[in-house]
Amino acid sequence: MRESDVSMYFMRYPHALHGGHDRFVEVVSELKKMGFDPLSRLYIQALHTMWGLSSSNWQRKCDIYKSLGWSEDELIKLIKKSPVCMRLSETKIRKGVEFFMTHLGWDSSVISKYPQCLNFSLEKRIIPRYTVMQMLLSNGLLKKDVNWGKIFSINEKDFLNKFVNKYEGEAPKLMEVYTKEVGV
Repeated sequence: MRESDVSMYFMRYPHALHGGHDRFVEVVSELKKMGFDPLSRLYIQALHTMWGLSSSNWQRKCDIYKSLGWSEDELIKLIKKSPVCMRLSETKIRKGVEFFMTHLGWDSSVISKYPQCLNFSLEKRIIPRYTVMQMLLSNGLLKKDVNWGKIFSINEKDFLNKFVNKYEGEAPKLMEVYTKEVGV
């Protein structure tokens, strides 16, 4: 790690200094085994995430993902792309994975491609956007090849402009449905 990254980490997370040298060495060693590049921007996030979880809690999170279909390699790929996925509660992990698999037909490899989707609120982002897109698809206003990962990831303003406001004339109830789903 660059010295500036170490300094920034401890300035941002001073409580980490209380974790102990042995735990720090253990975490750094685990990240190295996973193939994290200490110079990448996600390294600090992974360090903070792993350090913030006990070894048993980390293992429990790994077991949850594996029980939902991830192989060891897929899990490492997920963690390397979005370390914060390990901070999610068991309930949030299970509900998110279940939604994506059931409603979109995604498997673990697709979820790993868009891991940020697990971090989003099902109730306030994923389901409302899914509902809007289903309405547009069922009314023939969109093609069937929707890139769901991008739909869920774009910011609110762009989503509203591209998929709600744009089709206001053809689907006048779209905004009403969306705001009801979001709970506004």
